[in-house]
Amino acid sequence: MKRFRFRLDPVLTVRNWEEERAKTAYGQALQQERRIAGELRAVEVRIEAGVAEWRALSARPTHPSDRTMRWQHLLSLERERTDVAGKLASARRIREQKMKGLVDAHRRVRVLETLRDKQSQAHTAEQRRREEREIDDIVNARFQPDL
Repeated sequence: MKRFRFRLDPVLTVRNWEEERAKTAYGQALQQERRIAGELRAVEVRIEAGVAEWRALSARPTHPSDRTMRWQHLLSLERERTDVAGKLASARRIREQKMKGLVDAHRRVRVLETLRDKQSQAHTAEQRRREEREIDDIVNARFQPDL
């Protein structure tokens, strides 16, 4: 039986490589998004602690400069949260783009793999038909009376 040879195997190899690169890029984007989300949670925890301090400070008499300093600190934390939230939104968009690239790369690989499987099945069926014809010819030649 003649061995099956897929002529687009080099293209499939390149597309598999592209899919691996897309997986790596998606993983890095996901990791970046998670890191920034952690930063945002940390800023929000600091804001909650600052608000709690502000409330505790409001319950007792303090110097106005202490209140102003705490208020400025809360405002800077709020600006930081806004900045980090913007970075998180950007990281999510990048992750979504990388995911689309990964899906596209996977689809391109699957197309070639499906084609390879179909060609392999057709090759196997053709080889089987050839072998059956050869066996039929041998059997017929053996049992045919000489003419």
